[in-house]
Amino acid sequence: LIAPKDFGIMGFDNISILDYYKPRLTSVSTNLKGVSEAAVLELITQIDSENYLSKDIFLKHEILDRETL
Repeated sequence: LIAPKDFGIMGFDNISILDYYKPRLTSVSTNLKGVSEAAVLELITQIDSENYLSKDIFLKHEILDRETL
């Protein structure tokens, strides 16, 4: 298997340690507060409901375009 000459890499969650790495990693920055709130609300709904149906939840995010794409 031969790796292509041009490729990119992307991280997820934009963790703070990325500030210290070179090249700067392109990353997805998630809305941690929104994820937490949605998780708690869904958990409470599951506990309170006898007929819970799972659903897709879409939250805002941001792609931080840096040096690795």
